[in-house]
Amino acid sequence: SEMGRFEKHYERGPQLGMGAFAKVFLGTHPTGEEYAIKKIDRNKMLWGDRDALEDEINNLILVRDGPNIVQLYEVYEEQKHCFLVMGLLRGGALFDRILDLKTFTEPQARECCRGILTGVNYMHSKRVAHRDLKPENLLLVDDVDINAETVASQVKLADFGFAKRVKKENGCRTLCGTPGYLAPEILERYPAYDTKCDLWSIGVICFLLLGGYLPFEDEDEDKVFDKTREGLYHFHPTYWKHISTGAKNLVTHLLTVNPKKRFSSQEALQDGWMQSTDMTVEVPDSSDQLVEHIKKGKQKAAVADDDRLKVLNEQVAGFMERAGDEATIV
Repeated sequence: SEMGRFEKHYERGPQLGMGAFAKVFLGTHPTGEEYAIKKIDRNKMLWGDRDALEDEINNLILVRDGPNIVQLYEVYEEQKHCFLVMGLLRGGALFDRILDLKTFTEPQARECCRGILTGVNYMHSKRVAHRDLKPENLLLVDDVDINAETVASQVKLADFGFAKRVKKENGCRTLCGTPGYLAPEILERYPAYDTKCDLWSIGVICFLLLGGYLPFEDEDEDKVFDKTREGLYHFHPTYWKHISTGAKNLVTHLLTVNPKKRFSSQEALQDGWMQSTDMTVEVPDSSDQLVEHIKKGKQKAAVADDDRLKVLNEQVAGFMERAGDEATIV
């Protein structure tokens, strides 16, 4: 029988976290090697006619050898659950580790972005879109210090629950992502979008790392969607006065509403600011702001993951209704 095959091979350890539709716990192989085990409830992964679990597995297999991407080693499919045996990232969440730092500098922010862009660039070369890039899905390999020299190779993209192979141009239709991070083209009335949606999310993350606040933040979710659609954000001088022009330029190229004009991962990696290896540390005023933001984000109870798509669909449907026909992006 399929049942229990996984339990024969791995000893279960403490829970490490909750992902979308899954629990993650520590698993020890008889060799003593430790892994992160993602236990997925199969019933929750069927949406309409699409087996999202098969998608997640196939996409992970496609990209698992890439840089800055969590490694998938084995898959055990059982009747009710599926177990994915993944590389254990002992460093935990990138943003949790930033909380341990006294200061967070522009070179550190740049190198975090480099790591994220490198992973996404590999995914996009295989025509896989992540579609849910946000701080919670960025993990670190080890719990060594986040220094600018090493962090680019330490950052790993995790949680491929919404990843999709984009076979033909603009082949994405599903509304997914997280308000504040999702690209404007996903909020169109007739969504058709492509891998460039990930670059918008990286722009948001990069903005947050440098400025300490989210570009499209608002208590009112409708306003978040409005600002996203119009690409309305401000570099508040208080938090950006120490940040280089190069950094702002890259953010601007990523937070470009028109996906055709938005930088690709390749263009972003070749950008002057990304090419810079300058490690001189000018401490931005925004690092306290960033720490505050991370703490606030932790207190905001995450939307129950099981209902995430349902909730997102309701939020956007409500927004579209209130916005009337104006919600169509031309």
